[in-house]
Amino acid sequence: MGRLLEANRVPNASGKQLGLLPNTISFEYDVLGRVIREQNGEDVTQFSYDEMDNLTELTLPQGDTLRWLYYGSGHLSAIRHNQQMITEFERDNLHRETCRTQGKLFQFREYDPLGRRISQYSVRDKSASIEQGKPWRAWHYDRQDDLCLMEDHYRGWVEYLYDSESRLKKVTSVDSFEEMLWYDRADNLLERPQSMMEKEVEENKHLTPQGDRLTQWNQWRYEHDAHGNVITRGTSIGNKQMYRYDGDNRLIIAEGNGMKACYHYDALGRRIRKVVTTWPTGTPQQEQTDFVWYGLKLLQEHNVNTGKTQTYCYESDGSYMPLSCIVVKGSVCNYFWYHADVNGAPLEVTDEEGKIAWSGKYDAFGAVNSITVAFFTDKERSPKNFDQNLRYAGQYFDKETGLHFNTYRYYAPEIGRFITPDPIGLNGGLNVYTYAPNPINWIDPWGLAKDKTYTVTRNMGHAPND
Repeated sequence: MGRLLEANRVPNASGKQLGLLPNTISFEYDVLGRVIREQNGEDVTQFSYDEMDNLTELTLPQGDTLRWLYYGSGHLSAIRHNQQMITEFERDNLHRETCRTQGKLFQFREYDPLGRRISQYSVRDKSASIEQGKPWRAWHYDRQDDLCLMEDHYRGWVEYLYDSESRLKKVTSVDSFEEMLWYDRADNLLERPQSMMEKEVEENKHLTPQGDRLTQWNQWRYEHDAHGNVITRGTSIGNKQMYRYDGDNRLIIAEGNGMKACYHYDALGRRIRKVVTTWPTGTPQQEQTDFVWYGLKLLQEHNVNTGKTQTYCYESDGSYMPLSCIVVKGSVCNYFWYHADVNGAPLEVTDEEGKIAWSGKYDAFGAVNSITVAFFTDKERSPKNFDQNLRYAGQYFDKETGLHFNTYRYYAPEIGRFITPDPIGLNGGLNVYTYAPNPINWIDPWGLAKDKTYTVTRNMGHAPND
């Protein structure tokens, strides 16, 4: 029937010298052709479905279970972890989510006539108003359906301006921050407007990307190999990193700034392990993190050194919008909930008591450049530590490099583009390095093809704002 039963990755001699590991993945199916068991190395996940093909139960490698409950129309009504309720949902007559539970918080959502989310706020008292919500935010859209203004409890307001091609042109915020952006005709970033660049190009060839390969952006410098992969990345004052790739142009080694990171992938190209070595006292110290996947969504990360496991839940089976995180270390289990932007980027994380455990401030292209000031002064700050590595939809922050792992590629947030060409070539767009027209209204969870945040793309199977 053409179903994939087993996939193997067998490194050759050159791959073994680079440290590549062999990997085998096997699948089992029910009579309807649905995957009911996946084994990746020693990790086994199992799946159950209802008569409408909705995922109802997922058994994790550790033996814990996640359960999804649906009502008559097939829409999600609740999620459980073992016997613990994680979230319950309320919906309107159009089955749009209007309220969810987040520990001791109730999060409310409102929509405009076009179905776009325009407000979101969390309160302890279900009858409280948006003015009493914390955190709360409101979104405003322009005539091209792009987000033009976000008002926010922790960040004040941020305003976005776009050019005629929907590219991000200007970002302004309440704290007097202002950033202007320019592009060439191929959507590459420029340090100055196109008219000025054309006058300077003869004297400063490095200012114009050659074949869409960006070699300089402000203080950042980049070098590429013959395949177009970035092999060195650093600033004009140093902080240089060097990258090596396998035969499929996947990043396998990053080193520099006193660290060396090795990345390992399974037979389907999903990253399943990273090992970071540092020399803080002259003696090498290693930190290993293993990853478990559900399809092409990150399901778990396990820190081998500390024994801590983080399990990620999303808003729906087809969504990349993070909903909650289950953190287990030894016999201690803690629950956290995400408060995300419309593009899936986490803005806050709260604990079981509704207290803020994390609150980040993003720059124009998705780098978390600071923790919000209000987070440090908030009386409701959580005493629990939370490692928040999720960024844009499908992205995972690697602190050792500053890059965002983006399923099939790595994203450099300082320039809003990938460090390798698109694996699917021009099928992903004419510029093989760009993320999207802008990262405020678009997502690319696989690092292959962009999608507008409030649409449902059937061929990619995700609904980031449903």
